[in-house]
Amino acid sequence: MSSSMSLSKVREVLANSIRDEGFTLKYSQISSTEFSDHIPIQSLTALVSNLSGKEKVFFNILYRKKGEFISRMDLSKLIWEKDPNNSTLAQLSQIVGRVKRKMQSTGIDSSLIKTHWKKGYALHSSLYESIEMHKDDRTIQKLAVL
Repeated sequence: MSSSMSLSKVREVLANSIRDEGFTLKYSQISSTEFSDHIPIQSLTALVSNLSGKEKVFFNILYRKKGEFISRMDLSKLIWEKDPNNSTLAQLSQIVGRVKRKMQSTGIDSSLIKTHWKKGYALHSSLYESIEMHKDDRTIQKLAVL
């Protein structure tokens, strides 16, 4: 199973697992983010409060993409408002690492920022939806994404 599976696909895999394994559910096939509830507002506000300026810009760009991937080159261009170079790409890697560490420290699974070798980065749908659900919160609005 993958973290981007629809509920109907998850049901299908589970039904096949139950049928094929004699009612033995293979927990290892299910990632923790597939059945997770929305992220609590306290975790989101703690994350937003801890992000630096460039980290907020990075997170804001991912949010505005609504779960679609954005390339490292495009991210770099948007964050620094100039053509990407080795320095900005290295700084981008540092930003991604810091944001993921801050997510972990606030109780948010860092894999909710998806990384794809050829495509770039994207927010997992559950993180995007959690932000949408709490977009009226003042701290969340500090992301300047709304």
